[in-house]
Amino acid sequence: MPGYEFLIKPKNTLISITTEQVQSTLYSLLLLEHSLDSSGLSSSLIEINNSLSDDIKMRNKVVMNGLYHSVIPVKEVSDFNGYLDQLRNIDPVILRDRTLNMYFSIHQKKIGNVPEQADILRDSDAYISFLLNIFGEEKIDVEIEREAYKYIINPEKMKDLIISHLFHMWDLYFRKEWEINESILEESVRLYREAGIEELSKMDALKFIGCGSDDCDWDTLSEKINGAKRLYLVPSAHLGPYKGKIYNHETDVMWLFYGSLIPEGSRLSTPELSQADLLIRFNALIDGTRLKILKMCSLGSEYSSTQIMSELNLSQSAVSRHLKQLSATGFLHERRENSSKFYTINKQKINNTISSFAGYLNLDSDSK
Repeated sequence: MPGYEFLIKPKNTLISITTEQVQSTLYSLLLLEHSLDSSGLSSSLIEINNSLSDDIKMRNKVVMNGLYHSVIPVKEVSDFNGYLDQLRNIDPVILRDRTLNMYFSIHQKKIGNVPEQADILRDSDAYISFLLNIFGEEKIDVEIEREAYKYIINPEKMKDLIISHLFHMWDLYFRKEWEINESILEESVRLYREAGIEELSKMDALKFIGCGSDDCDWDTLSEKINGAKRLYLVPSAHLGPYKGKIYNHETDVMWLFYGSLIPEGSRLSTPELSQADLLIRFNALIDGTRLKILKMCSLGSEYSSTQIMSELNLSQSAVSRHLKQLSATGFLHERRENSSKFYTINKQKINNTISSFAGYLNLDSDSK
């Protein structure tokens, strides 16, 4: 007779945690484009950015912003060289139309009937007007989009630009970065798998990597994740304490990146992974202003960002930047109330960091 467990619950195939060489590299290129004003990103990424010429920085903006939807791979591929080969085998017009078709789809959903492609591409002004109509002025960099237009109307040239730029950045910078960080990322993946993250629901997995409803745009993120046919959770060596995503609208697949390399409460990791995780936390503590904010919040009261700004004589942008890093690292709890944010100290995270540091040094935390 069959055993008692002749019906086996299928494994959750909607969530996978993985290192993702291709998507991780593309996301790091996006970080160069968007987020280097954020405190807490890895020093190696900052060094890469500082070493780039203005021409290369502009090229990266055009490729990773103006031509973004043509860059994100449609088919899964395991390594970056394979991804470049995939690009080389794509018809230039099909590659170009990935971007245009995405814009047409968004236009259809937001506005209605889409103008004729010939009208949109008539000249750069028509193209920019089309984009502004979809996204609004706050989301469009006109200079970048005018440069991207030169490639949109010349698919062969566009394909050459994308491939040459990605090969250049991979070969000169990110191949070495991957070789340095690969073992750390693989160990992080192992710890999260052993903690059972792939068996969780999408929302529980999101919370498990440290994204709670009070410290991110939860409603928007939840809608995206619930709409995804597959969710890949990807640890990043460059992201610090933050979270980020890439969404493939053609396949409804999302890659969610996070910098919290060790699951909360886990004590089993390699010295290299422990060091990487501690450096992310300590980066939030090496600034005098952030220490003052923690000291203020340690008094036990809840403070609004406005109160902290007034008490420490900080500008709006400065207090926002410091609070963002402290919240992302987990040292502060963030609570939203209407349009205001309120902060309290996270004693558990502070104590856990002290304990993790003692463990890394092989010290007995109870010893004097």
